Amino acid sequence: ATARKQCATALAAAGSRPSPMDGARECLDMPLRVGLTDGRVIYGRFACLDKQQNLLLSEARETRKLGGGAADNGVSERHLGTVLVPRRWVTSCHTAVVT
Repeated sequence: ATARKQCATALAAAGSRPSPMDGARECLDMPLRVGLTDGRVIYGRFACLDKQQNLLLSEARETRKLGGGAADNGVSERHLGTVLVPRRWVTSCHTAVVT
């Protein structure tokens, strides 16, 4: 739990540090929950933060809410594998509990 708190603190402060990579190193291989501008949520393992602060996630899966009364409580999930999430699409980024 302490490592996750340190990771969350490091990710939150990454934008204010001289190098975002310094804070991100503590979070390598940690599970993240990333909210996107279009309402989707991506869960995956933090693999890399590039120079432009785009996130690279491995073992990623996407969840999104469906309109109408779908059988799965209106939620769709799909496996993505490895994804690069552009910084401009990220609305939130938190450590995630693995289930």
